[in-house]
Amino acid sequence: MKLVNLIAILIGLLLLPSFAISKRVYKGTVIDKHSSKPVEGANIIVLEDTRGASTDHDGFFKLKIREKDVTVMVRHVSYKRKMVDLKYEKDSNFIIEIEKDTLLVDLNIRLGEYTGPKQYERFNENTYQKRVRNMKEDFPLEDFNIVERRLAFYGGWDNLLVFFASHFKYPKPVLDQNLEGSAIINFTVNKQGHAIISGISIKCDKAKKEIKEELMRVLNQMPRWYPARQRGKEVPMRLQLKVLFAANAYGR
Repeated sequence: MKLVNLIAILIGLLLLPSFAISKRVYKGTVIDKHSSKPVEGANIIVLEDTRGASTDHDGFFKLKIREKDVTVMVRHVSYKRKMVDLKYEKDSNFIIEIEKDTLLVDLNIRLGEYTGPKQYERFNENTYQKRVRNMKEDFPLEDFNIVERRLAFYGGWDNLLVFFASHFKYPKPVLDQNLEGSAIINFTVNKQGHAIISGISIKCDKAKKEIKEELMRVLNQMPRWYPARQRGKEVPMRLQLKVLFAANAYGR
């Protein structure tokens, strides 16, 4: 009996370290790569796992796990996702830089060739607020929720095409000279859902000034967007929009 008890004690002592290992604490700060400002609300997710943490107002996060070395994904709706290897060292403070992302949208049709509805869904504040409340932005894991939502155009992406097709009027020089080309529009949708234009690049042989002026006229009539959200808060998000135009596609 004494021998059996001794063996049991020895086995218990051998197994004890695996149960006694306390969770390691990984601390760090997520910052914007270009401005070095802290990024609030970023999700830090352990790969192939259900654990994670999020950054506070100062970009700080604390992740408690048993593993010594882990790979995490840092994600934020306004930034490019980034994989980071964290190698544990006591009292270490990781600095993780992430870069702003730009959502690319190609209308993929020459405006004059559009044959859909002539009227787009016009902006309505009550409808806008109701849709905001019903939008899903919570993607639960077993131990951690990823709470984020990308920006969206009022009435959906199809309504964006209808908006441009129904508002864009071909400038006379484009029609007279039978021109065609494309435009790249860069803007940021701010926390209030307003589009802040940062640049318009025209690819066309002539009449660039007239085309740019017409696009600005259209953009100034653009309804309010649904802003991106990160962990329950509206955040700005960059977008690049490509539109095509061709005089020979315009029904005169």
